[in-house]
Amino acid sequence: MNDLGKALENQAKIIRKLNLPKKQITKKVVEYIEKSVKETNELPKNFDILVETLKIPASSFAVEEMKHAISQEIGWHVITEKRILALWTFCIKYFGMETYDKAQVLENVIKGFVFDKAEEEILDQVIQSLDLKTGEDISDSTKVTIRDVLIEMLPIWIVDFERILRVIAKLGITDEVLFDKDVKPAAAEGALSKIDCGGLSSAKKIIEKFDLSKKDFVKKMVLERVTDNIAEWRLDDLEYIVEHTGISTEDVAGCIRERLDNVVRRDLTDVTSLTTKYGIPWSEVITTVEKSVLEDLETPWPCGDVYLLDKYQLPETFLKDEKVVEAAKSCLLRAEVVEVDTKKVGFLKSKFNL
Repeated sequence: MNDLGKALENQAKIIRKLNLPKKQITKKVVEYIEKSVKETNELPKNFDILVETLKIPASSFAVEEMKHAISQEIGWHVITEKRILALWTFCIKYFGMETYDKAQVLENVIKGFVFDKAEEEILDQVIQSLDLKTGEDISDSTKVTIRDVLIEMLPIWIVDFERILRVIAKLGITDEVLFDKDVKPAAAEGALSKIDCGGLSSAKKIIEKFDLSKKDFVKKMVLERVTDNIAEWRLDDLEYIVEHTGISTEDVAGCIRERLDNVVRRDLTDVTSLTTKYGIPWSEVITTVEKSVLEDLETPWPCGDVYLLDKYQLPETFLKDEKVVEAAKSCLLRAEVVEVDTKKVGFLKSKFNL
């Protein structure tokens, strides 16, 4: 209990010791609470302490109005603090509130946890406070809540999937929920969102946990992710995605071509492996490299990656092309005067005999 809670509890005890008329005390406290709810749309954070210490029955309040206000407030916020959870679970029992409100509390606790804003103990607390059954005995209402949370949370890339796994384990969620026809598309979207931000390890876990197959993925969305990440992914990760999402080698080749100007900047071994596996002619690679080298030399400030020249064996006709030589001279001048990069100066002079 925080300092304010202790102070309120002590005040309540003092009021009781003064032996004031109970009806008068109850009336004043109820008026204060109901006025607070009406004016702020929030329940006093130490409501449970007040009514328990002063032994005020729920019937003293405008019950339906209080239920409505509490339901609204529960629905507004994720729950990350044990104290707030204790308040809401008390209110649910105190006012005999509906299954919906229990489900909303559970949902908001899970959201607070998977967004990495609450400790794991809060999951134990909500299970105990709401008398939730887990595993094979899990109630239909809890199944529906978990299903809805998974559908909403899985596609969000910032959600910690490891924490979702802990929720599944803690509540003993069965395959019936995990393999629901509406959960699987959300899981597939979640896997793609993890791929999009480089979380391939999490993507693989989602695919395996929800037993996703090729038909669960939307081809257009997969190709967008592959295109965006083709220049960074490890080759075995790319092969895993191809195998499990159902896109073809021709599809991947199209993604490579779309980002070939980025792909050529990878390690030469990776470039060779990628282009060979997916049927991109080496002549096409060299043409792209030449275009990229010229763009790098022409970049006003800072100069581009001139060392791309060192990675590939470019033909002499390209290196001696008048446009390329003039671009190299301009780049050399910038390297000498603006960047003061002696290494780059030496490299350019050597490469173009300047």
